[in-house]
Amino acid sequence: MANTAISADVMRGVLEQLPLMSGAIVDDTRHEKVLSYMRLFLHSDSAVAQLLQWDVLGVVRRCLEPQMDHRVSSVAVRFLGDMLCAHGGHSAWTALGRDPHVLGWIASSVDSPQALLRLSCLYFVRMAARFNDDEQFAALLQRLDPARLLLRRLLDSSYFVSAEASKLFASLFARADAQLHGLAERMAAWPFPARSAARQNAVLAVAETLFALGAGARELALRRFTLAQLEPYLFGADRLVRDKALDVLELRLGAADADEALRLVEEMRRKVRADLTPATVLVVLRCLAALVKQQQLRSPDVCQSVVDMALSLLVHLDGPSWEHASVELVGDPTAATKDIAQDIAETLAARPKQAAAVSCECARIVREHCRGKPTRRAAETMYAQLASARVQQHPQLLQLVLDASVRALRGFHSADTRVLPKLIGSFAIRAPGLQGLLELALETLEGDAGFAAQLEPALRARVADVEWEARDSALECVGRALRTLPWAQTSGLVTRGMIDDAANALADPEEYVRAAAAQLLTAVVKRGDVASVHMVERHAGLARDALARVLADSEALVKRAGLDMVCALAARSAGAEWQHALSHRALRVLAEDPDFEVRVRCARLLARLAALEHGGELAGLGELQSGMLLLSMFGDSSRYVRQACLDG
Repeated sequence: MANTAISADVMRGVLEQLPLMSGAIVDDTRHEKVLSYMRLFLHSDSAVAQLLQWDVLGVVRRCLEPQMDHRVSSVAVRFLGDMLCAHGGHSAWTALGRDPHVLGWIASSVDSPQALLRLSCLYFVRMAARFNDDEQFAALLQRLDPARLLLRRLLDSSYFVSAEASKLFASLFARADAQLHGLAERMAAWPFPARSAARQNAVLAVAETLFALGAGARELALRRFTLAQLEPYLFGADRLVRDKALDVLELRLGAADADEALRLVEEMRRKVRADLTPATVLVVLRCLAALVKQQQLRSPDVCQSVVDMALSLLVHLDGPSWEHASVELVGDPTAATKDIAQDIAETLAARPKQAAAVSCECARIVREHCRGKPTRRAAETMYAQLASARVQQHPQLLQLVLDASVRALRGFHSADTRVLPKLIGSFAIRAPGLQGLLELALETLEGDAGFAAQLEPALRARVADVEWEARDSALECVGRALRTLPWAQTSGLVTRGMIDDAANALADPEEYVRAAAAQLLTAVVKRGDVASVHMVERHAGLARDALARVLADSEALVKRAGLDMVCALAARSAGAEWQHALSHRALRVLAEDPDFEVRVRCARLLARLAALEHGGELAGLGELQSGMLLLSMFGDSSRYVRQACLDG
């Protein structure tokens, strides 16, 4: 059965059992899994019609009875909401009009003591908002009094309920409801509620919703939520409020002009001068990152000065005795960004433990800059930072620097094809950073046939890395390139040295590395030219020793990869060297392996060997008795193994 739908019989059984779910179930996720399973049925175009035929509303009414577990009621209400958005949802909405009990229960439960029921009722109303021109929906809204309802739920103690209320606000605001416009105006005019994080979040939720809506709502947001009004939220005591305020600021900056961008930088300088605490410094840098992200095209000079400031701090903090040195500014920063950089450096000299957090925020600024048109200075600074021991010791900082470096490399594709292999081959860049560089290397291979020859020495160096994750990533990169790209683009990766390294990696202590090496060699045999296949099949020691060890490996994934390699050799090899790795005993053990995928591959290999033996293409295969072993596998307990025997 596909994982995108369930049969009608199964769905009917689940529906009938829903009101009978025991209230003694402790695991709340059980109910969510049932809901997810029921939602699969709605993928069918006839699902709603069948559900109505099975009296789904009667089942829902039973789930809404007072003695029912609130989790079951929640599942029923949300599933009903999903039905409204499925194919044929209008017929479900019409049927609800003939059953006022369900809509009445939902209207009376939006203020339930149970947060899950409040959430579910709001979700249903949001799904029903697609019928906003319908008289039945208008009557439901009149009963709910949406302005007051949304105000209560935006201030809800549950984060999930308030988030759902924000979504409902967005859906209903589009109806041009005067009450909701008035609610937005009133909430925007509230003085900063310093002691109420719930009210702060509610105001910001409205602001975020207005910015995300159409032109009329955006105009209201721009008028009401200025930089001055957002400032107390940005620098408030609650971290979640600050994060949400930063999201709103980013939306506002998306519609700002160059003058407003400059005012923001000046305001940040004033803020740092007035309150030079670590929390303030981090928020200032995050605000400047939002500015660079949104204003690179409209305000390039302002953004460049911010980026130069961030680069200056990154280089400064990477110095050997930065606590006692002043910042050497690079580029052409403005007076405001100079002051910010100097003040931050003075703060860190007194609080050196904050240096890593400040470096992260500076790297975030440069990363946003590298999303657009990165400067050469920014790119080279990020490349140097990747090799920094301090960066390697902080995973978050490493990831940010790596993201910026990869984006910078994409910006200088033609000029930096030599830089990328150099970075990949640097042992200072450890496994987490290496993977992003390898992804970019694969992209570069697609458009540059000569890049493979430059990349091969760097990959071979990482195959010998002391970190097994790096060895695994390098081997997987080569194998993936061979499997997904044309041979002409990747042939430069397949040298005798690379074959030697992969063959040696078959004896690696880590099973993932052994499997990756076998997959690489399989890809060479399947996709390579004749000379490359000969390098694999005639490799000294590979056929007799290493390949036999792989087939007898203790790990199933290694045996799978080894069987794939032998199958590929049997399909393409004109020689018989690989035969020496096989024996009747080894094949019998593989045919009885506990892992069914090993047995599937073994069946395919036996079928291939039997065909070669029958055709007389290779001598010496008779002693393997592959035909008899294949016949014995027809009685395997796995249908996949039996199917592989038939297909062979």
